[in-house]
Formats: sequence, structure tokens, C-alpha cells
Amino acid sequence: MLEGLHKREEHLFFQALEAQGVTDYIVLQDDTRLRTRVDDFSPFEMHMILHSPPNRWFVYIQIEREQPVLVPISKPRAMAAVNS
Repeated sequence: MLEGLHKREEHLFFQALEAQGVTDYIVLQDDTRLRTRVDDFSPFEMHMILHSPPNRWFVYIQIEREQPVLVPISKPRAMAAVNS
């Protein structure tokens, strides 16, 4: 299991990877934040920059209670995100 991901979120993460045909990846950046508490519920936002060797990069975004997205991005954009 990926550190910080619960079983449901892990399942959604792997579904998103599979939908893009990603079988091998490296997490370059992982940022998870709790958002403002709403009605006894603290939603989270997760953003990851992934590299799928040899030449594919992605941003993964998941907001609690929403379907995650995995979007291809360019290497320069991935590196800019990691270095910011």
C-alpha cells in the first residue's frame, strides 16, 4: 500500500494508472493536504507527480469524495512542479 493512502484511495489510484496504461512508475512528488473542516468532515486533496519510464509524466489529483484524475504532462512541466 502506498504510504498515506487508505485502501479505497489506493484502489482508485491503481484504477487511474491502469486507465492510462501505466504499469511502472516513480513518484516524484507527493503532496496531501487536509482542507477546511466541513460538517464534521475533513476532506483531503492529494497531488502527485509521476514518472513512467522511459518518457511519460503525469499529474495525479484526488479530492476526497470525488473521482481522481491522472493527466499526462510534459517533462518540463513535471520538473517545474517538482522543483517549485
